[in-house]
Amino acid sequence: MLSRTNKNRLSMGAHFGLNINASFKHIGRLAAPGNPGGTGPGLNHEYDDGYVRRDESDNFGGQTQYWGYENAGQDNGSSILFHNSTSTGVGAGREIECDPQYGLDVIYSRELGRIRNGRWGFEAGFSWTPIVLRDKHSYSGSVQRIEDAYSYTPGTTPPTAPYEGKFNEPGFVLNDTPTRSVSTIPGGALVTGSHELDADLFGLRLGPFLEMPIGKKCSLSLSGGLALGGVSSEFSWHERAVIAGAGTLSGRGQGRKGEVLAGYYLGAKFNVELSERVTAYGGVQYQNLGEFKHRENGRRAVLDLSQSIFFSIGVGYAF
Repeated sequence: MLSRTNKNRLSMGAHFGLNINASFKHIGRLAAPGNPGGTGPGLNHEYDDGYVRRDESDNFGGQTQYWGYENAGQDNGSSILFHNSTSTGVGAGREIECDPQYGLDVIYSRELGRIRNGRWGFEAGFSWTPIVLRDKHSYSGSVQRIEDAYSYTPGTTPPTAPYEGKFNEPGFVLNDTPTRSVSTIPGGALVTGSHELDADLFGLRLGPFLEMPIGKKCSLSLSGGLALGGVSSEFSWHERAVIAGAGTLSGRGQGRKGEVLAGYYLGAKFNVELSERVTAYGGVQYQNLGEFKHRENGRRAVLDLSQSIFFSIGVGYAF
């Protein structure tokens, strides 16, 4: 089985990986299109249910006629209440697994010496594994709600909602400096959509091996050493957050990233001689490359490669 003349072996086969998973973090963070601005005088404010803006007088006397609101319930008898809701989202989504991940594996080994009936040497392996992980779950997210109260002159009656004041036409006036309160509503948003990580993992491993015969035509080889992983990924997301009383917020983003990770591997391979030069093999390999993190538009995809297990099968040629 262990030829003394053929010290080189080139092996090629298919492999599949297990324990490769991803999680998507900071999802569902979507802001309303309106900008409530600050609470100082003379500013423009946009809300989910109306607006308060500078009028043609530049809010002379601290009042503005350029405002509008949508619902009668916004009038509390002394002020008009305006609201802005932002989905603060979910810290982390579910862990997504999509096993197995299939790929290709090529190994070159060089015998450097003999130990009893076995041999030892050095091997270099190259692998390619395409990885696709998707999350289409729904989540319950929190909402940050701003409520600004703009007072009006006591004893007066605002126009009935819905109402739209004009920049340069006389109308009912509000004091232009709001009183603001901010609250958090747990579970106030239903976050749906999709998050997807498409990655190509290119692996390179270098290390010693020890091969010992088992009978006349079989052998077992053990190996371990340095593992490098080049990850090229595309991360895309499309989210919707439904907020009661504020409608639906939506957003999307995508981008690419590449990074090289370093770690180690441990492997075992069972070889069967088919001819003087050709062998068939089946193997298992544990690999730890740590985590790969891809950030886009405040979202983060984390690909966990710290406990990957690869099973392989193929053929080798000795020369």
